[in-house]
Amino acid sequence: MKKDDAYRIPNLITYVPLNTSDLLLGGMIAFYGSRLLDMGTGMLPNDILPYANQLINWYIPMYSAFAINSTFAGMVVSGVIDNMLTPPISYQEDVSEKLGVRRAPVDEKTRKGKIDELCLMISDGYTEKTCPKKQEAKIANSTLEEITYQIEGVRVKTSSKIKNSYLMKYLMPHAIGGCNIISNDIEIYKQRPYISFSITAHELAHRRRYRRENDAEVLAHLAGFATKDPVFIQSSRVSRLRRECQTLFKSYDQVNKEERKKLNEKYKAFLSGLKIPDNIKGSMIQNEFKKYNIATRGIMKGQIALYKVMMKLLSRQKEGLKRYTDVFTEDLYALEKKYSSIENLAEELRR
Repeated sequence: MKKDDAYRIPNLITYVPLNTSDLLLGGMIAFYGSRLLDMGTGMLPNDILPYANQLINWYIPMYSAFAINSTFAGMVVSGVIDNMLTPPISYQEDVSEKLGVRRAPVDEKTRKGKIDELCLMISDGYTEKTCPKKQEAKIANSTLEEITYQIEGVRVKTSSKIKNSYLMKYLMPHAIGGCNIISNDIEIYKQRPYISFSITAHELAHRRRYRRENDAEVLAHLAGFATKDPVFIQSSRVSRLRRECQTLFKSYDQVNKEERKKLNEKYKAFLSGLKIPDNIKGSMIQNEFKKYNIATRGIMKGQIALYKVMMKLLSRQKEGLKRYTDVFTEDLYALEKKYSSIENLAEELRR
């Protein structure tokens, strides 16, 4: 195979204007909601009852069932076509290994030194500029295409389409974005200033078949620097700062309520003392310590437990959620040791 060979993964379902997960969820809500309403139609006045029965027993179930079945069929067909046209790339190795490094544990002193360094660079390069979401996605996708070409030796073209979530986000309160594992449709659940590019690039990396979270994080981080755009470079730096801080203070092990409370107090004090612009600091604190009601916390616990299982079974991510923090940052330290800096590596990958 020649290095100039190009493969195109069509991602056909991504060109449907509506979010496929929202269509499925909306269809199910309408279908089962009509079943519940059907049981309560006896309370309606007699002159309204015939029209209500017709609506509840016929129109709503029929159209909602059509929406569910057609959406799921479209997702499956699109996903099968994508899998058939997947390029001959080995996804068994981590991206960091393909770049010639192996991660190793990093001590707390080194991490705190890196946090100070990141804070200084973020303050020096601070910008409030933003980029329209569609343009941001196109830039992220074209940059990922270039750097993965340099890593893999195969040029892969994919869709840059991303969509906002209007319903599914309520079932994913803990997530910022997601890439549908069947259809490769990308859904943005929350708009996050300062790290928007990193989130978009992360999900677009998943669409390129990089299923493991640390692979997507490393590629998204490199993509920010490879653009040479101050807005996107800032996104990569703030995103890494967030992960470094989480590694120091987040605990994914089972701890009792009192220990969790003390750790959170230390974490909040640490974030408050960071020497970065107040807007970025405030955004980090707000997002890390956002309060949720009892129902949302229950959904989050179930979602995280399910996601851990999916990560281990489908993506061979035995480290679970630590892929987002410890493993990702360990990859970056190893890359910095070999290439002197992430900026240098990004520059090499853009040649």
